[in-house]
Amino acid sequence: MVWNTDKSTTIIGAIYGFFVALGFSIYTITIRKNPEIPKLLTPALAGFFCMFWAIILIVITGGSFEMPSANIGISMAHGLAVGLGLILYGLGAKYLPSGELVMLSLLEVVLGIFWAWLPVLGINEVPTRNTIIGGLTILFAIVLQGVYARKKHLIPMP
Repeated sequence: MVWNTDKSTTIIGAIYGFFVALGFSIYTITIRKNPEIPKLLTPALAGFFCMFWAIILIVITGGSFEMPSANIGISMAHGLAVGLGLILYGLGAKYLPSGELVMLSLLEVVLGIFWAWLPVLGINEVPTRNTIIGGLTILFAIVLQGVYARKKHLIPMP
């Protein structure tokens, strides 16, 4: 994502990305290692932490809590999709090994490229060649892992 970029804010985005990946890995380890912990507790606490952190950043930078109606709708749809995804991720964690679970979660990265490009949302961000190559690599790895897991468990093809 940061390859061949010349913007000064790229390093800040890379740092944010690192902490997002770190948080998600902690979440995955938590739901796999401690099955007695309620599956929705971790994402709920993460949501409150993020809300608290966002409020602090808005107040410190002197920003506004107002936003356009279109952004409110997009934010609500995003919250619904992410919330539902985390619920399904937490419920499915007991059925998949950690490596397969995390690899499947990388599908979000690939779909994120598509969502950012979708003109109907008004973002219309055109992915670079490296972004498309990275997305296809992730997609290929997920398909290969699925084929390998199917052969490993001797599940007959329909």
